[in-house]
Amino acid sequence: HNTMIIHDENPPNICLKGNPGMATAGSGDVLSGIVSAMIGQGLSLFEASSVAVEIHAKAGDLASKYGERGLLAGDIINEIRGCVN
Repeated sequence: HNTMIIHDENPPNICLKGNPGMATAGSGDVLSGIVSAMIGQGLSLFEASSVAVEIHAKAGDLASKYGERGLLAGDIINEIRGCVN
């Protein structure tokens, strides 16, 4: 299982999406960019982090449709638009 826990003084949010192929150079930068975009839209740090992790993980799962090996950060980026619209 892939697990991401987002926690502060609120009850924790747990994301069970994502896959091992996302452990690649640049994937964390993609996540940071999504967090920043959510903060820029007025979400709190906790909300932005929670939403961003879900978007990132879902995009990563969609990007792995051809397999997890060789997954690139750019593959995740290509799936983000479909996850947020």
